[in-house]
Amino acid sequence: MVRGTAYVALNASIGGNEAVTGNSTIGGSATVAGAATIGGDATVKGKLFLGTTGWSMTAPDYVFASDYNLAPIADVENFVRTNRHLPGIASASDMEKGGHIDVVQMNLDLLKKVEELTLYVIDQNKKIEELQKSIGSKN
Repeated sequence: MVRGTAYVALNASIGGNEAVTGNSTIGGSATVAGAATIGGDATVKGKLFLGTTGWSMTAPDYVFASDYNLAPIADVENFVRTNRHLPGIASASDMEKGGHIDVVQMNLDLLKKVEELTLYVIDQNKKIEELQKSIGSKN
């Protein structure tokens, strides 16, 4: 346990239970073998890469497959009106009860929603173009 300020100038490997009460600065690289808990704010100056050993990420590009079952927008509207959150995304109360969120999974879930929104916009655009053609042919 370190009380006060801890500075790591080069490389550090932490394999057991280490605690720092106060400020900690790492000037090189640090490896934590096990769980790490940050009880306050964390600032990263640079890129932050997240990953898990033995886990493979599946990006939601499957949304663009021809056999993807995109929910009718009316169903999404009904779900949102009833549940007050997006389908496939945890509600605020569920997040609060859990006390944490999986940032990687949340980013994947949000990317899926963006991709689904893109499909809805493409569909709307086609309908708008059809309406414009219909209106133009009547004039």
